[in-house]
Amino acid sequence: MADQTEKILMILREAHGDIRQDPGGAYFFGNVSAISLAMLLAGGLPSKEVLWAWYSHFDMERSESIYQSIAPADDERLLEILGACGFSWNEQELRASGLVFGRDSRELVYRVLEREYGARIDHYRNMDDGALREALDPGKDSSGVHLNKLRRRMITTPLEEPARRELSARLKSDYQRATARHLLEEATSELFWKNPPPELELTGARFSVFGQIMMEASIRLGVYSGGRRQDNAGRQGGGRPPPGRNVAGKAMHLAVLGLGPEAGLAEVRSAYRAKVKQHHPDRGGAQRDFQRIQEAYEYLAGEAG
Repeated sequence: MADQTEKILMILREAHGDIRQDPGGAYFFGNVSAISLAMLLAGGLPSKEVLWAWYSHFDMERSESIYQSIAPADDERLLEILGACGFSWNEQELRASGLVFGRDSRELVYRVLEREYGARIDHYRNMDDGALREALDPGKDSSGVHLNKLRRRMITTPLEEPARRELSARLKSDYQRATARHLLEEATSELFWKNPPPELELTGARFSVFGQIMMEASIRLGVYSGGRRQDNAGRQGGGRPPPGRNVAGKAMHLAVLGLGPEAGLAEVRSAYRAKVKQHHPDRGGAQRDFQRIQEAYEYLAGEAG
């Protein structure tokens, strides 16, 4: 069977070619950019092979609609379907064309997001008490409302322009840059962080306990406002946590392992083993993630012991 690489490239150019720049220099899609079954067939690819591979991928394997399209950020799906077609084509040539947004590009975007959103969290955690007291003063709101606003602002604020330029410079084509912009904008929604992708799981866990940590800080600093509360010994009132207990630190370490506040030592050990398997550098995990997992386990195991 004839090599289909050039036909596939032609289809990709047609689907992803209308890319523009806004006045700030950021790239975006001028129209909806997606690959559909109809587009693949109209591009002259062998109908029988494409139809069967598309059907198998969506309906048989995933129980999804075979009529859906594949958006740019899901280009790896397209490569999976093409790989199952059984005709001749050159995957390496497609990846090198800049017309595919591959796994490496996605991971690059998520590393930038992890760094930038992690820095936002660390900004508050590294404040001295004076600056933190000012930041956590709820004014006319209750502390809960104020902290929800603070967390929402951290999540929904887009990346600064220098970070965007740095990311664009590391991507090889305008198509990949436009797709990266789409992912960056997707990440500025609270819904995204309720179920983040695996690459951002640890950052998502940090966001999930950020409000709790800041609430503890607002109580400690005497700027807590509104609602009945309990101190860490379980008593009603607004007193400080008992000396020597770093509840916020414990909550953060539990979140790194994906555990709730009631987790015991057995659950900590089980979660630790699972996270090590997932994030060990020898398996392709990031060293910083692995280090956080180690630190979390050592802290929690030491506290339990």
